[in-house]
This record gives sequence, structure tokens and C-alpha cells, in this order.
Amino acid sequence: MALRPLTLADLRRYAVSRTLFAPITLGRAIGKLGFVQADPIRAPARAQDLTLRHRVRNYRAGDLERRYANLGIEEDFFVNYGFLPRATHAVMHPRTPRKAWTKASETRANAILDFVRANGVVHPRDVDAHFQHGKTQNWFGGSSNASTQLLDGLLNEVLATGPVDWMAQKPSDGHFDAPFEAWQWQLEIRKQELGDPYRVHAVVRDEHGVQFEIETQMAPRLSDAEEPDRRPQTPIDRQSRYDQQKQ
Repeated sequence: MALRPLTLADLRRYAVSRTLFAPITLGRAIGKLGFVQADPIRAPARAQDLTLRHRVRNYRAGDLERRYANLGIEEDFFVNYGFLPRATHAVMHPRTPRKAWTKASETRANAILDFVRANGVVHPRDVDAHFQHGKTQNWFGGSSNASTQLLDGLLNEVLATGPVDWMAQKPSDGHFDAPFEAWQWQLEIRKQELGDPYRVHAVVRDEHGVQFEIETQMAPRLSDAEEPDRRPQTPIDRQSRYDQQKQ
């Protein structure tokens, strides 16, 4: 018997029947979906609550977290972070990392692990407050981790100065101004092939020696030479062009 070619309507029915199924229990819904993405941002609501609201009978926001310990599920990264059945979780491990942790990442991970062992069950915000000294106001009126904003500010300074001038005029390390005077920063700017952008590696360390880093690329600033005349050589008759388009 010849197979009929798939149509968009076939794919639509397939997707709807396997993802927008009739509401069932919370555990069965997670098992049927296989993975539920989790996101703490409430705009308009958390991803896991939006996903489960239409697939679980009488679901209320936060039910997943409240019942987590009794559901036989795990948290893990599968493309992104979320919840999945333990049977699926077991298949995903052990994993072979794409690249080994740096010494700084290992130090940070061990410090967080020691903190959790010493304090028992802790909320992520408690870990964040302990290691990143709370939040700072960002440019949009929200809150950002101090390490993120310090790194961002450092890179903005390099961008404003230009990587060439920075290497010639500025130090490669130092301390931040108050209230982060206990934090250190370090910059490594490397020139690449002719015409390529500069590679900029920025590092900040808090007062405990925990390190945060980022690497990006920056093009050199234009020289101080006079800008070339970029005006068109012949006048542009916009009215004539407009009249031609109307015809």
C-alpha cells in the first residue's frame, strides 16, 4: 500500500494530540511530555506553570514545586533547564562534558557545594546572596547580579576607550570603586590576524576569590584621521524618483 505524503494538517494533528492532550494527573502529564521547561521569570507566568495549566487537572501555579518530592521526577538540563521523569534522567547520565571545567569554575562549584553542605536545604537566592553580594540596579530598572554588571561595565569601558588605546594607556588589572572595592578585575586583550577583531577576556573576583569571567571580541576604534567625504557625487532628485514609482 502506497504511503500518503504528510501534509501540514497531518503534522498539526500529530502535535496537538501528543502535546495538548486532555488534562490528567501531574505525574502522568510530566511522563507523557517527557520534559517540562522551567523558568522563574513571571512574564506573564513561569514556563512550567503555563505548560502544565492546560494539561493537569485542577493545576495551580506552584503545584509542581510543592509536590516535587513525591512525584519521582528530577531537575536537569536537556537543551534548557527543566523537570523530567527519573527513567529519562537515568538514561541521560553519566554525561561526557564537551570541555573540562577551568580551575576557576571548579573552585566556584566546590565553594557552592560546601555552602549547601554546611547549611542544608537552601534557596537559590540564599546561595546567590552569599556568593554574589546581592543585586545591583541595572539600566532597565530591574536587578542584576553584581558580578554580571561589573563585567558588563568593564567591557563597556574597553569599548569606549578602544582595545588599542586601552592596552597602551590602561593597566591590565585592578580593583573596582566602592562599594565593590574588595572585588578585583583583570583584562587580557589579544590581537589576532590583520583585519580581525581583538579578543577580550575579562575576569572579576569577589572578596572570597570566586571568579567570574567572559570572553568577547571587539573591533578597533576608527583612527582620528579626518572622515572621508561620503556625500553622493551627483545630487539625488527624490521627487523624480517618487514620481516614477507612482507611474
